[in-house]
Amino acid sequence: MKNYGIKRVKDSPKQWVAGAETGIQYKENLPTGDWTPYLPKDEKQSGDMDSLGCVSFSALNCIETQLKWLLENNKVPQTTIAWLGYNGYYDGLELNFSDRFLAKTAGTKELHGNWPTTVWEAARVNGLLPEKDWPSDFSTYENYYKEIPAELQMKAKEFLKYFTINYQWVINGQQANDSGVKEAIGVYLKQSPLQTCSPVCPSWFSPEVIPCGKRSADHATMIYRIVKDVAIYIFDHYPSFRKVLPYL
Repeated sequence: MKNYGIKRVKDSPKQWVAGAETGIQYKENLPTGDWTPYLPKDEKQSGDMDSLGCVSFSALNCIETQLKWLLENNKVPQTTIAWLGYNGYYDGLELNFSDRFLAKTAGTKELHGNWPTTVWEAARVNGLLPEKDWPSDFSTYENYYKEIPAELQMKAKEFLKYFTINYQWVINGQQANDSGVKEAIGVYLKQSPLQTCSPVCPSWFSPEVIPCGKRSADHATMIYRIVKDVAIYIFDHYPSFRKVLPYL
């Protein structure tokens, strides 16, 4: 059991919370709350070394999943789709953003990782880059987190001319088995997939995770489905990529 990239920071008044002035109005986009058909491609956050970039990987999984839904439901202008294609944001038929770019611009650190609000703010301010422009290099920490060329940083900001990135806390500082938490997850999943921070137990690398009693946040993933009284489904960056957590 270890920390895979969560760096806890103090809460700030600048952090947006659902129900406050976040710029996000609640809308039921997907009545089933099941984002399975829109999941992005599997991507690992490690190779010869571990990037500890779980917060960036899971944040981009949320964005890629929601954008896939928007595209398949004809909610993106053709001019924007053409811009994405011309600038290399597609990996085959799938949109794919650079996890390495976001991890670096968010200030992710070796042995420390990062925290969701820090990463989301970096995406909101700095934009997103195609994976093929700044692909993962897991040879060393120095290579993974080396400086990004200025022209690529400028290209990433162009993304913000076509898309606005907003974020908010749905649940902050509560355990998954606290009263009302899973109900809130079920409601907000109908709007978008959700990023979550959770403990890592010895069974983490199995498709079904068995609780071990640990309660500290060690790892960030994406919740893409919940079945009441049965299971919570998460999309991870370690095999197996699709994991099932018990609905306790």
